[in-house]
Amino acid sequence: MQYRNNAEVPFSAYITNLGKYTEGRTEGEWVDFPTTKEKLQETMKRIGIGDKRADGTVYEEIFITDYDYNLPELVQLNLGEYENINQLNYLAKKIDEIDDNMQSQFQAAADIFGTSIDQLINLTDNLDKFTLYENVKNDEDFGTFLSLMMMRGKFLNGCRIILTMKHMEETKQ
Repeated sequence: MQYRNNAEVPFSAYITNLGKYTEGRTEGEWVDFPTTKEKLQETMKRIGIGDKRADGTVYEEIFITDYDYNLPELVQLNLGEYENINQLNYLAKKIDEIDDNMQSQFQAAADIFGTSIDQLINLTDNLDKFTLYENVKNDEDFGTFLSLMMMRGKFLNGCRIILTMKHMEETKQ
């Protein structure tokens, strides 16, 4: 998958130590997703997760204070402070595995159906159910397309969702 600004990952998140934050200290780091378990553990150690407080309790909670998206379709997710790190990582891995020739289908489908992490993960597994017709840019093109399909006797299968450039344009506005 190709990302904007030649980035190598779909998104990054700034992970912060919640306990230290409530004490008035901000300790956090940017993490690129997907990541490895080892890199994530190293990050947690550097931001103080697992460290003991003066009262003997351990810092163990994190929250995400910011995201940097390298795919515009992810912005609409409105990811929150307490997202599941493992689920974020899994989503990033699934996005990273998308072939370049399926990128347009993913982007169009994500614009329409990608309102949650679960939905986007599901989309990555079902891109073969979507067809993108890039030459359909307006209602007239869409009508012409449907007429041609009907004249050729190719009635549309209900299992396949037609995505057009019109969808992509409407969702960008």
